[in-house]
Amino acid sequence: MGRLVPVLVAAVALAACGGGADAPEAAANALRDRLEARSLSVRSIGCVASGLSYEGAVSYRCTVNFGDPHLVPYCAALVDGGLVTDRERPGLRCYRPEDEARYRAAALLGPEGR
Repeated sequence: MGRLVPVLVAAVALAACGGGADAPEAAANALRDRLEARSLSVRSIGCVASGLSYEGAVSYRCTVNFGDPHLVPYCAALVDGGLVTDRERPGLRCYRPEDEARYRAAALLGPEGR
């Protein structure tokens, strides 16, 4: 029982901060819904937790594949149940300032460039 308590505490803390295993998928799905609502053709979206936060929510690095390949990086967060991206809130970051150029270049190269 002594080992179980720290594991449960960690699991609850992780779930409370939005860092559960399904959280990157939830961010990707919300981003897909928004882009498709704007009649954009999305082939795939991949999101990973960035290790940063925005307004208390986990910030995700997402790469959207629009095809041909046309890869576009997005920073996204699920704040109060809604999607927020760096397009409408420039203060949202999913990379440290010193990594910005490298992140944007890697997004252009695709998964194999990371």
